[in-house]
Amino acid sequence: MRKPSILPGGFGAALLALLVLAPVSSGCGSSGDDSSGGGGSAATSSGGSPTSGSGAGGEGGSGAAGGSSGDGGSSGDGGSSGDGGSSGDGGSSGDGGSSGDGGSSGDGGSSGDGGSSGDGGSSGDGGSSGDGGSSGDGGSSGDGGSSGDGGSGAAGGSSGDGGSSGDGGAGGDGGSSGDSGAGGAGGAEPAPMLVARYTFEEGADTVAHDVSGNGHDAALKGSAGWTTMGRAGGALSLQGADPYLELPGGLVDGLDDLTIATWVNLSSLDEWSRIFDFGFTNGFMYLTPAEGTPEADTTGPLRFSVYNFDMSETTVRTAEALPINVWKHVAVTISSGTYTVWIDGAAVASTTPEPPNDVTPAKIGSSVNNYIGKSQFADPPLIGSVDDFRIYNYALPAEEIAALAAP
Repeated sequence: MRKPSILPGGFGAALLALLVLAPVSSGCGSSGDDSSGGGGSAATSSGGSPTSGSGAGGEGGSGAAGGSSGDGGSSGDGGSSGDGGSSGDGGSSGDGGSSGDGGSSGDGGSSGDGGSSGDGGSSGDGGSSGDGGSSGDGGSSGDGGSSGDGGSGAAGGSSGDGGSSGDGGAGGDGGSSGDSGAGGAGGAEPAPMLVARYTFEEGADTVAHDVSGNGHDAALKGSAGWTTMGRAGGALSLQGADPYLELPGGLVDGLDDLTIATWVNLSSLDEWSRIFDFGFTNGFMYLTPAEGTPEADTTGPLRFSVYNFDMSETTVRTAEALPINVWKHVAVTISSGTYTVWIDGAAVASTTPEPPNDVTPAKIGSSVNNYIGKSQFADPPLIGSVDDFRIYNYALPAEEIAALAAP
């Protein structure tokens, strides 16, 4: 059974018409046509057009012209949910605050003139999905309410003043360099010493021992032997055809100053025979009891000579030859360029030659053939006896030489 209507017919028809029309007019500001991109659909809908499609992309209401960040194209007066169709008078949240006249990305709050992501251009009041500022034409992230031209970020807080860097700690004082070590001493003269000494007390065998403690033992050669008739005890006996004592090499190498001293007792006097003879690679040094002379019946004096193969030579001659059959103490010294011959403790001849004749052992290389009683050449041997033969690496002073020669 049909239920009767509770409204009178005329009044009910009028009310029905009102109910039908009311949704059409409020549709302008809804998320209906606006969200489809119509933006200002309500602009003509207020005249009664029921289709939300006719206002889509309308002339002032699209996000293009109205909602851009331009001055006039925001969701402002023309196309926003503003005066024409929004829920309020300006669109949504009232004039100026919504995406409406002033609050969309439009004139006042867009990213336009205001510039900051502030009220107009941010997703803030104008760009929300509120009335008129929804994702519709005016407030969508489209042309008007996007972070477009006017929606740049607000001015950032200026960076605070950077903390000034603290003053760097001053560098510590560099450690001063230590005192440099003093350079080593240059080639100083060797310490004064007795290089070798032969007392010839062996009495047997063919070795003459060095009693200086330096180990420079010598060897008896040829017809050399021993005698008990020395200056003090035994002595080296040089008799026969070829007697001599061979000394080790290097005894006076590198010396500019020296002393050689010995006792000699000649049995005969032969010119150019040698008390000693040191042969070097570049010269020789010898002492003869008598140098040769042109006269057959005359002998020359005792001679000390240091000879360099470059023809330079230092020679010291005494007044006469060494006598025979008597013990005589003979010494030679080189001291700071002065060459001296000493007989029985007294200086009897001396010279201080000019260069290049100031020849010393240091200037003529290494000594390799060192003899007592034998020459480097074919000279006659020394015939006699020799005792207490000494070599020093410095020049003994006069009083010490005199002490060696004391009776």
